Amino acid sequence: MEGNNLVFDERYERLIIEKLPKFGVSVLLCIDSTVLGPALGGTRFKMYANLEEATIDAIRLARGMTYKAANLWEDGYHLGGGKAVIMGDPETQKTPELLQEYGRIVNRLLGMYITAEDMNINVNDMGVVAETTTYVVGCSKGDGSSGNPAPYTAEGCLASIRAALNFKFNSTDVKGRTFIFQGAGEVGFRLARLLKELGARIVACDVNPRAIERIRHEVGATIVKPEDIFTHAGDALVPCAGGGVLNDETIPLLQCPIVAGPANNQLADPARHGQMLAERGIAYVVDFIGNAGGLIAAADELLAGRRFNEERVRRNIRHIERRVSRNLERSHATGVHPHEIAIRTSDRLLDGMRKLKEELKEN
Repeated sequence: MEGNNLVFDERYERLIIEKLPKFGVSVLLCIDSTVLGPALGGTRFKMYANLEEATIDAIRLARGMTYKAANLWEDGYHLGGGKAVIMGDPETQKTPELLQEYGRIVNRLLGMYITAEDMNINVNDMGVVAETTTYVVGCSKGDGSSGNPAPYTAEGCLASIRAALNFKFNSTDVKGRTFIFQGAGEVGFRLARLLKELGARIVACDVNPRAIERIRHEVGATIVKPEDIFTHAGDALVPCAGGGVLNDETIPLLQCPIVAGPANNQLADPARHGQMLAERGIAYVVDFIGNAGGLIAAADELLAGRRFNEERVRRNIRHIERRVSRNLERSHATGVHPHEIAIRTSDRLLDGMRKLKEELKEN
């Protein structure tokens, strides 16, 4: 896409930018890839500084969903990647009428994109979206729906943390270890609670006072200022907020031998900052491998024909630990940082399937 002095990576399949003046918001929907199947990805409702920032976020998030889905191929979840962004204030502009209109936009794509929850969108919102489209998963639990993806994302992140601990310390035990939470939203809170129940110590920050009070009172977290979180010593930094938090400024400050958390697009520049982490000897859990639990749940609902199976989902979430271990071990053996290993593995699958489809068309 080029125009208005904006230049973006054009490897995605489709980018829709639709302004809705009646509601004072814009909807941005990026379908990154349908090579492996229909694009499944959440809807994010967020204020952005400008259209460029929102567009870049949608494109990067959609690409992350493609790679996240590619890592689930071996478990039988054959899906592509996409993401939607509603550019506006969720506190004042999220209305049933807007969500219904958004559902109509999704519906026009005829199943090329299936939507679900993401930042500032919940199961009740998905229920409203479902009034105008069938291409939605993650409504209130029941009738074969997977419900809120947050518990499954948190469970998958716990599995990824175990793998990283085992890689660094030859033990998956979290008891007595300190986890530094950069963000304490829905998934972060759930993950912190799981770790606390297993005997871990939690240090956290967040810009939302309500999130801070909840993690302080219900988890017993030690609270620090957001500007101090990257210098706090611990066993693992757990990014749970926005993207790009691992960058030129923050990586030199880190006092943790592991980075593992649910935030998407944690590396501001994946190639350079992945290498910086490796040079510091920090074990980095690639976000789109470690935070795939929510996608596993949503994919199960979709591909099982709305017959969501809790036991099957939890079994496949446990596979995240194996995938993270495999990625870290390959990185150690080859000297290539974990993010690059993960990208290469996913790209081989995507390129192979793309070539196969082209050959079938020709024949």
